[in-house]
Amino acid sequence: YHNTDTGLFAASRIRTLLRSPNISKAIDTEALSQYLCYQFVPKPLTMFKGIRKVPATECLIMSNGRLFFEKYYDFIFSDTQEDENECAKGVRDSLEEATKSRMKGKQGILLSGGLDSTIIASILRDNGSSSRIHSFTGGFEGVDSYESFDFGTKVADEMGFENNEIVIKDDAIQTLPQLYSFMDEPMADSAIIQSHIMFSEARKKVKTIFSGEFSDIIFAGMQNYAISRVERGFWNIINESQREDIMNTPGTYVTSEFINNVKKRAPFRHYKHGEIFFNNGNLEGLANPYFYEQFKSFDLAKPIESVYTRCKSNVGLNKEIYTDLYLASQRRLYHMTEPAKMHGIRLMLPFTDSRVIEHSLRIPANMKINSTSQKCILRKAFNGRIPEYVRRRRKEGFTMPFSKWYNSSYDWIFEQLERTDMVFFDKSGIEDRVKKIVHSKTMNYEKNMYVWIFLNFVVWKNAMGI
Repeated sequence: YHNTDTGLFAASRIRTLLRSPNISKAIDTEALSQYLCYQFVPKPLTMFKGIRKVPATECLIMSNGRLFFEKYYDFIFSDTQEDENECAKGVRDSLEEATKSRMKGKQGILLSGGLDSTIIASILRDNGSSSRIHSFTGGFEGVDSYESFDFGTKVADEMGFENNEIVIKDDAIQTLPQLYSFMDEPMADSAIIQSHIMFSEARKKVKTIFSGEFSDIIFAGMQNYAISRVERGFWNIINESQREDIMNTPGTYVTSEFINNVKKRAPFRHYKHGEIFFNNGNLEGLANPYFYEQFKSFDLAKPIESVYTRCKSNVGLNKEIYTDLYLASQRRLYHMTEPAKMHGIRLMLPFTDSRVIEHSLRIPANMKINSTSQKCILRKAFNGRIPEYVRRRRKEGFTMPFSKWYNSSYDWIFEQLERTDMVFFDKSGIEDRVKKIVHSKTMNYEKNMYVWIFLNFVVWKNAMGI
C-alpha cells in the first residue's frame, strides 16, 4: 500500500502500484540493508520507499481519512495435558484433514523422499487414486552428492505414483530474468531456482502440486533449533565473565548488532546459525561510503526483536518458532509461492493449514525435539504409515552447487553486473569480489551466498528497469 495526503493506494502486487505516476521507484535503503542481511525484505518494508506491506495477521483500515492497523490473529502457545499418543493422533488427524480438503482433480507432489513430503504422499495415496498422482523429484546435473533421485524414486515406487525426475542444469541461474519479470522484489533464497525449474516442468502434467514445506518451522525441524537447544543449556551454566568472552567473539553470520549484551543477544541466538549474512565488516569496500554509513546506522536486528518480544510463551523453543512463523516463513514460503504463481500452479501446503498450526502450538517443546531427534512427534504420528527408512532418516540439506553454476555462467554473470547502475555499491569492488570467489571454485557456502545475494539484486533491478 502507498499512503499520502492525496489518498491511499492498495493492491496485491507492488508492480500494480508502480504504474501510478504518484508513486516513486526510489529504493528504500533500510529495506536494501535488510535484504542483504536476510535475503529478502521483511514486512512491513518493501524495496521501494513509498510502498509498505501490511504486517502479517493484521488488516489495514482507512476510516475518516485516518489509516491504522488492527490485529485479527496471533499464535498462542498452550501446552496440552494430553499424553504423547494423544498428541501424535491430533497431529495425524489435523494433517490428514488439511491434505484431504485440498485434494481435487489430477494432483502432483514435490517428493524428495524426506519425512515431510513422504507423509503428505502417504495421505494422498490413502485417500485417492495413486494412478492420478504424479510425483516430481529434483536433482542437480552431474552432482551425485546433491541428488535426491534415489530416495524420491524409491518412495514414489512404493506409493504407486508416476515419478518424474527433473534435472536442474548447470546454466539454471540464467533463468533468473524470467523469475524477476514476474516477482516484485529480490529473493536470494538459494532454493528459488529449484522451485522455478520444478514448477516449470511439473506444469506440463498437472496444475495442482502438494509440498511438505513449513513442517520444519512448526515441528522444530530446522538445524537452528537443535543448535540453539544445546547453546541455551550451555549459556545457562556459564558465569557472567565467560558470557562476556563469548559475546566478544562473534561466530559465523553474527552481526555486531545482534550481540550488544546478554539480554539483547538471547532472542537472536538461534539465528546466528541460520541465514544471516552481510554485516558492518563484510560489506565494507563493497558499498559506497554514503550507503555504508546508512547501513551501519540501521538496527538489523529489529525485524527479529519486534516479533520475538511479542511472544507470550516463556519457553525458548516456542519463542524461536513464534519468531519464525512471522519472519523466516516469509522467505521459506516466497521461494515457492512466487514461482508457483508465475507458472499457474495451485500450490498446496497442508502444513500451513490453521488446524495443523494450532495443534502444533499445543504440543510441548520436549515432544518436538530431544537430545537425539527433531520433529519427534511428527515421526511418532506416522509410525507404520510411511516406510521406516524414511521415518528414521536424518534431515539432509539440498544445497545448491553454486561453484558449478557460477563457472558455467561466468560471462552471463558479468553481463548482468555490467548492465546495471550499482548506485549503492562500489561496482569494481563487487566485480573483483565476485571474480575471486568464482575463480577459486570454493565450496564455502557463505562466500558463494555473497555472490548469490548480489546477483539476485542486480537481475531484479535490471528486470524492474530501475
